[in-house]
Amino acid sequence: MTIALAASVGLILGFAASEFCRPKRRPVTIILTVPITAKEGIPIPNLEISLNTTEYVPIQTKDANGDVVAPPAGDTFSVASSDPSITASVGTMPSGSLAGQVCAVLAAGGTEATNVTITVTDQDGLTAATQVCDVVAGPPSSIFLDVADAVNVPSGQVQGQAKPLGTGGPVPPSGPNPGL
Repeated sequence: MTIALAASVGLILGFAASEFCRPKRRPVTIILTVPITAKEGIPIPNLEISLNTTEYVPIQTKDANGDVVAPPAGDTFSVASSDPSITASVGTMPSGSLAGQVCAVLAAGGTEATNVTITVTDQDGLTAATQVCDVVAGPPSSIFLDVADAVNVPSGQVQGQAKPLGTGGPVPPSGPNPGL
C-alpha cells in the first residue's frame, strides 16, 4: 500500500509540475475582436461605424494553433487608417468584461466612406491584423412603441374625441395627418 500511495503521489506531483512548468505559447499574429453582423441574414464583411461615433475594438494575439494568448510582455501596438474619415489610435477598453484591455479606437468623422482599411501592427513583428470598415449614416437600429403618447379611441368615435390613455379629456387631432 505504501508503494502504491508513493506512486500515486509521484504521478500527481509529476502531472502538476508538467502543467505549471509548461512553456508559454508564443503569439504569432494579432487579431481584432469585432462582432459578426448581418443584414437580412447575410454576414457583412466590413465593420460598419456610424457617422460621428467611436468604436472600441479589442486587440488580441493568437499563437500558431489559433488560440488566444497574452501578447509578449512590453509589446507596443500601432493602429493606422487608410482614410481620414476614420481616426485610428491605440487605447483601452472603457467598460465591459474587457475594461482596461488594449484596443483600437476608431473614431468616425462626419463623412461617409467605404472600404477604409484599419491595420494593427506591433514592435515584435507579429503578423498584422487588418479590418475593413465603412462609415455609414446609421439607420434606426430599433423599433419601439411610444406608449406614453398613445391614445385610446373607442370604436365608432371620430378623431377629436380620442382620450389619452389614463385620462378623461378629449385630445384634438394632431401630427402630420390630423385629418385621418
